Amino acid sequence: MLVGIIIPIYNVEEYIEECLESVFQQTYPHIEVILVNDCTPDNSMKIANTIISKYKDKFPTTIINHEQNKGLSEARNSGMKIAKGEYIYFIDSDDKITHNAIELLTSVVFQHKDIEIVEGEYTREYESNFQTIVCKKPTFDVYTGYNSRNLFLCSHYAWNILFKSSFVQQYSIHFIPEILYEDVPFRCSIDKHLSKMGKLQDITYFYRNNKESICNKLTPKHFESRIQVLQIIENYISTSKTDQA
Repeated sequence: MLVGIIIPIYNVEEYIEECLESVFQQTYPHIEVILVNDCTPDNSMKIANTIISKYKDKFPTTIINHEQNKGLSEARNSGMKIAKGEYIYFIDSDDKITHNAIELLTSVVFQHKDIEIVEGEYTREYESNFQTIVCKKPTFDVYTGYNSRNLFLCSHYAWNILFKSSFVQQYSIHFIPEILYEDVPFRCSIDKHLSKMGKLQDITYFYRNNKESICNKLTPKHFESRIQVLQIIENYISTSKTDQA
């Protein structure tokens, strides 16, 4: 089972090496790596190409070069369009994953073939100091119907989740361009159709609180996006109530 790992790249020269090292050191053998260069102005791609050369025989790797900066949503959408894997997985380029992250996540799929998503646990950098966490046997729960949708909507991020490609394609699920906090509407779109999900109790992802990330710099667009996202959530809740009536 092939897994496509999609990594948008923009202004992360300080972190991209650590991120890609964690990806190319995965214990799971069937991976395609998709890097989306969103017109990064720094040395991120130069560093990325060095890592790719280092692991040129490990996983097939594709680089998408945007002609202009389009933002995180469009970068992820670009990766989704060309991904060949039965499942896709997003990682932010200033974060990293455990060496067996994909192996743990896919182990749930192998036991439950009809599962649509598998979500792992994560830890923040100041909690773990980014030390490798070893887990030999996964511990997980499976949720269906309302329980799966209720659990999935409780979080607000799109990374560290294994998404079934055919499920995403069937419902034309994508990220809304040109807004911030794009993960929330994406999760609403998933939640609307979700029937079965797996939840790992094991940590597979290290989240970095990058002070230079766009979400940590307040601008008028942040407030505009928050209003837009709240309207999307309100519409989703309203639609859900109608569907359940």
